[in-house]
Amino acid sequence: MRYTYARRSFQRLAAILVLLSCVSWQLLAKEALTQKQLITELDHHRGSSLVKGARLGLGIWDVESGKLIYSHQDSLLMAPASTQKLFTAVAAFEQLGPDFRWQTTIGYRGQIVEGTLKGDLIVIGSGDPTWHEDFWPEGGEQLLALWADSLKTRGISTIEGNLVANVSHFPTKAWNPAWDLSDKPYGYAPAVSSLSLNANRVTFNLKGGKTSGKKVAVSSTDSYNYITLSNALSTSKKSKAANTWAVPTKDAHKFIIKGSVPAGGKAQEKIGVREPEYYCMLALKDVMQKKGITLKGKILSDSKLPDPDSLQVLFNHLSPPLSQVCKVMLKTSSNFIAESLLHSLDRDYKLAIGKVLTALDSLHVSTRGMKIQDGNGLSRTALCSPLQMGTMLCEITHQDWFEHFFGSLSIAGIDGTLQKRFSKSPARGSVFAKTGSMSGISNLAGYLKTKDGRLLAFVAYGSKLKSVGNARKWQEALCDIVYRYIDTDQ
Repeated sequence: MRYTYARRSFQRLAAILVLLSCVSWQLLAKEALTQKQLITELDHHRGSSLVKGARLGLGIWDVESGKLIYSHQDSLLMAPASTQKLFTAVAAFEQLGPDFRWQTTIGYRGQIVEGTLKGDLIVIGSGDPTWHEDFWPEGGEQLLALWADSLKTRGISTIEGNLVANVSHFPTKAWNPAWDLSDKPYGYAPAVSSLSLNANRVTFNLKGGKTSGKKVAVSSTDSYNYITLSNALSTSKKSKAANTWAVPTKDAHKFIIKGSVPAGGKAQEKIGVREPEYYCMLALKDVMQKKGITLKGKILSDSKLPDPDSLQVLFNHLSPPLSQVCKVMLKTSSNFIAESLLHSLDRDYKLAIGKVLTALDSLHVSTRGMKIQDGNGLSRTALCSPLQMGTMLCEITHQDWFEHFFGSLSIAGIDGTLQKRFSKSPARGSVFAKTGSMSGISNLAGYLKTKDGRLLAFVAYGSKLKSVGNARKWQEALCDIVYRYIDTDQ
């Protein structure tokens, strides 16, 4: 009797499991999209009110087969914004290699006598873009302090000569004329130099008063007084968001800070440094002084190659490898690192841009109509098409360094510029991409791993947008749709 009852129970359980299996399969089949269904859904999605009136360019490819899965105006030339950094990273991997490191040499002219350097201390830069908080938790000064310690261990306590910033590796580019002048006061529009510190910006912390109308406190993260701010800020109500901006003056080292910070609230302004090598050496002088090393001479800049016969090398400093630098650049969308990488391709800025195009040509990417103005995408006159970007994303999957490139991309809902996005998306953790945003522009380009585990390349460009926030929601919904795609031909 017990055996008969158990057998009947097992039969009922088996029937339920079969039924559940069929239901699950039907649900999966319902969720999955064939290419024809995908095209229908994406065509409908382009008509979303989130991007009404916008100019859209889209492309989706299977990276293994190279098959074009979906396209809409993919040959349209559009402003890449920060997705331009993908071109810069690819050119750097192609021409420098993932193991490339920047070397800085610290040496002197003269002689060291009883703790005194009777001559000049010379710092020879090569464009190392890592002397800031993304690599040194306490900022670039943390590295300079180690240099000062090294000088102390060599018995140097006084420098009678000058502190010389040798920038012979490539000339300082204080400003790119292709950028909007309204960006010039800010650190996100960086100068680049053979010697740079803290991404060539000075950070000012702003703290609102206790109540509306009270004075806003302003403090700097450094003590070099390289840049001074005239405080024209006011404290607003707690309910209001901070709204601040910097106004340049005739003196390149002075700015007026205007706007408001809410009561009890905090904000920051990052002001761009236009004399990077001087700023860097000013910080080194300050650090040396704190370590008990006195500089009697001046801070000078030298753009000529040092005479090897008169130079005594004390020590060299090597940066982290390019693979690590690119990871920081793409995940944080660092304009400064992107500009430094571009300039590291060639001392001549125009030739460096030419080398980016050469790298793309070698990857069989048509550069016709493409316009590259910088390494970071800040220029609004830069142009590329989703097809050009997508072709590159497909082609580089065959390169030896692709794993380094792929690992540098932000992961949806996990890290980088996508950390706070895709939080409720089924594609969370399956999108690996670079963002690109400016006023009226929102772009997303990279890779998507579908629900059945295949890797797709995708490019979604949007301009003439009424709301960048809505465009981001539209992009996330787009990825949710593509995530469900299955290739029924395989």
